Amino acid sequence: MRDRRPALRRLLAPALLAGLVLLCVAVAAPAAQGQLLFSPCHERGQEGFECATLRVPLDRSGTVPGTVALRVERLIQAVQPARTLVNIEGGPGGSATARAQQSRRLFAPLRDQYQLVLVDPRGIGASRPVLKCREYHPDCGTKGRFYSTTDNVDDLEAVRASLGADRLFLYGTSYGTYTAQRYARAYPQRTERIALDSPVGPEGLDPTGGATFAAIDPMLRRLCAGTACAGITTDLVRDAARLVRRLSDEDDASIAETFTRNGRRWTVQVAPYALYGVLLAGDENVLLRALLPGAIRAGLDGDFAPLGRLALLDDQRFSSRALNRDIFVPTACGDMALPWKRSDGRRARDRAFTRALDAVPAAALGPFDRGALREIAVGGSCIAGPYPAATSGMFAPPPTAVPTLVLQGEGDLRTPPADATAIAAAIPGTQVMEVPFRAHGVLRTTVTCGQQALAAFVAERPAGNPCAATTPLLPIQPTPPRSRAGAGGTSRAVALRTVADARAVAQVQRPQGGAVALGGLHGGTLRGTRAAGEQAASATLRLKGYAYVPGIRVTGTVKVRAGVAHGTVTVTARGQTRHIVL
Repeated sequence: MRDRRPALRRLLAPALLAGLVLLCVAVAAPAAQGQLLFSPCHERGQEGFECATLRVPLDRSGTVPGTVALRVERLIQAVQPARTLVNIEGGPGGSATARAQQSRRLFAPLRDQYQLVLVDPRGIGASRPVLKCREYHPDCGTKGRFYSTTDNVDDLEAVRASLGADRLFLYGTSYGTYTAQRYARAYPQRTERIALDSPVGPEGLDPTGGATFAAIDPMLRRLCAGTACAGITTDLVRDAARLVRRLSDEDDASIAETFTRNGRRWTVQVAPYALYGVLLAGDENVLLRALLPGAIRAGLDGDFAPLGRLALLDDQRFSSRALNRDIFVPTACGDMALPWKRSDGRRARDRAFTRALDAVPAAALGPFDRGALREIAVGGSCIAGPYPAATSGMFAPPPTAVPTLVLQGEGDLRTPPADATAIAAAIPGTQVMEVPFRAHGVLRTTVTCGQQALAAFVAERPAGNPCAATTPLLPIQPTPPRSRAGAGGTSRAVALRTVADARAVAQVQRPQGGAVALGGLHGGTLRGTRAAGEQAASATLRLKGYAYVPGIRVTGTVKVRAGVAHGTVTVTARGQTRHIVL
């Protein structure tokens, strides 16, 4: 049996998840079915919020008895506004309450107009029971049949009724946009408006992954537009395809050797799928892509260490409290328009899936081949089944009367710009804001201008595109040198290139600020802290034997203030040491 875990983890890891996904729902005050009794939350990370529990049926048909307990939280305010944002993480599988403080920050400008409410979907986070099943096993389909998007939509309606709301304003990110569209379709009279950040198209996830593959070449072209990749490449699309062919042909030569945060040697064979993983990781952390052209160029020159380092930098991890991975397969597989009948056996499903993959145009595969598509396509995770059959009604767009705002990152692969175009075509009057140099989760990475668009939208004004002038968070970085001569020849040139690299990878690891802990490309360690902020320009970095150029180690403390590095470092090579004042 083919192992589908790589396909699923590439989709989860740094998220349709990691972004994980936000869904915000506007409601009002208590009443209706089962009044919510709030009291202050006491868990770490929930400071400033109050908690309640809402019990809903496990099976709304009544065939299977039992209930599930939904965790509901809201931001404590002296006077709660009449309108309410209910923020729900998607994934599917993410906990909204685990990201309470992030939601508090992102939606702060709307605090006077909306109270902020968080809901953990059934089976996730602080809701009970938490769904547990054997991953990729048929029992996941059996246990997960009551953990569908349809169930989540009806649970949201129960929350709305318990809060006594009239209509809802839904804000979704990534998979949360699909939940938002489904709610607006099921309860149009209860939907005030929807805002879709990095949206899944009206027809839901593509089981073949063809839309993601088709978005790779356009993303690479935009990455190197103009002179962004000068001195590295004149055609990144061509170089990526050449690298994939090389990685496919070489078994022993494509070995990446780099160093972990503890300075330990880390060796891995680089396969074509590793490049795909790095490309997809750039959705959640767009700064990774600043290192991509140089890493591809280095790989073509036979140096795979930069690609290995990109894999190490992609180190997003989620606790079981923040993300229930077991939810993803039964929910996503129940939502997708899979190319087989539910009654089909395993072999028939596999054949049907192969035909669907063969129908994806060769021109849409980007630098990869059809074998890579089969290995990565998320629909392959559903072959084991059984999963509820999707119905055609799932894929109808929301009513055209629902005001809709779309926030789209132009470099998004998980939910590519084509999905935003499809939504705009399906819902006349949709406002689309496409943001340059961003990928998945626009509001999280362009907070100020994203908040401006959102404020205009809820005020019934045209949102426009306040993010149109967005610039890269990090410029494209040069190809790592393989010798002293390639770094400029002198000790000072080596020191400057090494410190610049340390600053860049520290920003990649901690784009929103925090503690830095990394290994050097060719040895040593990097420790320190970065200030918080969208483009924080302050940091303190401690290099210890940090080797960016092979065989040359740099040690010292560097302080970055207002974007300028200061300090003294020592450069050691072949037993000789030089002191360099920055």
